[in-house]
Amino acid sequence: SMVSTQSTGTGSILLKPILNAGGKDISHWFNANSTSKTDFDPMVRTHIDRKTGCEVPHTPQGRFIHIPPAYPSATWANDFGTPWWKDESYCIGHLSNKTRKIRIINTLTSQEHTIEVCSEENLEEILNRFYKYNKHAASYT
Repeated sequence: SMVSTQSTGTGSILLKPILNAGGKDISHWFNANSTSKTDFDPMVRTHIDRKTGCEVPHTPQGRFIHIPPAYPSATWANDFGTPWWKDESYCIGHLSNKTRKIRIINTLTSQEHTIEVCSEENLEEILNRFYKYNKHAASYT
């Protein structure tokens, strides 16, 4: 588990970058090996360390769980299995290929709402999201 006390310790400093990014898109932390969504295999971005000339993880936000230390260390265990960013149970969605804003106008009351929708969403999914503005939305033609 990403926050297990065995792999990180309670209150680990390695959680800080992840907690600071809570609720935000962190896809810029990774390079995708493929543009296909079915074949998505993210790899942590890397750069060449100026001191060593070696390729190392690029983590300007700070080192996070399952990222090795910058230099060899006998205290770092790499027996955790799958890194958390490759564990499907932590995936909460996919980025849309394209989004657009739509304006929905109730011509009877002149109320209008603008919501951003994904190109992958169908009308029923948009309607379900619109219920928070008008719980009777499905009754209109």
